[in-house]
Amino acid sequence: FNFFRRLTTPVRRLGIDIGTTSIKIVEVETQGAAAPPRLVNYGILETAGYLERFNAAIQTSTLNIFEKEVSAYLTALLKKGGFQAASRRRVAASLPSFAVFTTLVETPIMSDEETVKAMNFHVKQYVPLPIASVTLDWLKVGERTDAEGNKKKQIFLIAVPNSLIENYKRIFAAANLQLTALEIEGLSLARAIAPETPEPALVIDIGSRSTGLLIVEAGFLKNQSQTDFAGASLTQSLAAGLNIIIRRAENLKRQK
Repeated sequence: FNFFRRLTTPVRRLGIDIGTTSIKIVEVETQGAAAPPRLVNYGILETAGYLERFNAAIQTSTLNIFEKEVSAYLTALLKKGGFQAASRRRVAASLPSFAVFTTLVETPIMSDEETVKAMNFHVKQYVPLPIASVTLDWLKVGERTDAEGNKKKQIFLIAVPNSLIENYKRIFAAANLQLTALEIEGLSLARAIAPETPEPALVIDIGSRSTGLLIVEAGFLKNQSQTDFAGASLTQSLAAGLNIIIRRAENLKRQK
């Protein structure tokens, strides 16, 4: 989370992940530049209605998110989890992979000013939305030399729909939280799980309704894709194959 500041006194912040059927919260304390962040508290709220009703999800891959329900869930989880009131003001949140547009772009070696112009050009090719309706960001994630000996700069391009950002702002404001940073979950997973992987690695993030497939190299996210075949798909297959009710299939999946 890029909102952590290098302070000499302990500072607590919240990190929140809103998934398709669950909400996860961590409370992290930072103290000084050298010390790593310390986990203080965490909580998770899981819904179960999606097992019987396909549309009963917190948010879906069609970019729908149910603001009132999520704000109520957040408020309840904060209270039940005993998160300190002082840490509730500033929050960093993750955006699901299926809600953003990403691609790896290769350009000739160029200045930062030229890169800005190049990215505005490339976004028209890769993002199926008007430029005015998205917020752009990009990260330099490496370099390579092509077959002709030309050096190429690799840039990970990110486009987030402005409507989704506004949804998140309203959700956290209604829960009396100050949203200070948003980051796509793939970047967080790459940094947390494979920070020093010298060779390309595949990270598979299986959620309830969506599975993310991430290519990570040297701690950088190089590519990501998503499929709707996920944990709920396995539960449905178990229920049908064993002829048992869906809740029993979900419990059996977790036990075995």
